[in-house]
Amino acid sequence: MGYSSLDIVKALEHILKEGNLGNFLKVIEEHCEDQNTILNKFIRSGLIKGEVKKEVEVGVKLVEERYQRGEYSREQYMFAKNVVTKRVDLVIENENEIWLIEVKAHFDSKSVEEALGQILIYKELYKMDYKPEKEIKLAVVFGAPRGWFGFSMIGMVENLELTKIILGKII
Repeated sequence: MGYSSLDIVKALEHILKEGNLGNFLKVIEEHCEDQNTILNKFIRSGLIKGEVKKEVEVGVKLVEERYQRGEYSREQYMFAKNVVTKRVDLVIENENEIWLIEVKAHFDSKSVEEALGQILIYKELYKMDYKPEKEIKLAVVFGAPRGWFGFSMIGMVENLELTKIILGKII
């Protein structure tokens, strides 16, 4: 069942007035889904159409090329490979663009900061490794309690509007 922005704001206002924020956060934690469930739910949603690839390695070619040119010893190569090589949770490619998508189980400030940093680095590593000609677009998908937001994607207007409403009532 979906809830309107007004319903959500009213619920948050009630929680703030009653002082039950701790209980509310506990309920949210109990209903959060794991990252893989969120990822699969997002894929099934069909929000972004195209060829879907999970756990795409990036940064590998950069390290491999430097090792092949003799710029790294075997030890340096192994260290660089462990430090530089990353995995993009989801890549969706269609005829016009390539989406790099990071998935986080929780929607909190730490996860947002972490996800944004990761996805920006992944974009640069992806460009170095694959040299794509298509436009690269970025997204972050967060998990949320069932019945509230489902999954939210940074850049989606409805979630930005909802955030403005909620922050406007709290601040």
